[in-house]
Amino acid sequence: MTLWEFILIYIVMSNEKIINETVPLIDIKEANKTKRPKKDNSKKGDIFLNCRYCGVLIRPDWYSRIDQRYCQDCL
Repeated sequence: MTLWEFILIYIVMSNEKIINETVPLIDIKEANKTKRPKKDNSKKGDIFLNCRYCGVLIRPDWYSRIDQRYCQDCL
């Protein structure tokens, strides 16, 4: 075996080892699953600290009169 053959074989073997170590096996079914958003089971009478729509902290006098999960600007 010549030096060039040895170098070529070494390079091929090291590339196969690197490829096998770095590529994780991913289950295709798990990769394609879409996650559902969590269900919001709040009711109209619930009082939130932050507005449900814009996320701003609601002062006690700034709750919407219709639904106290929102601020007055959003509802």
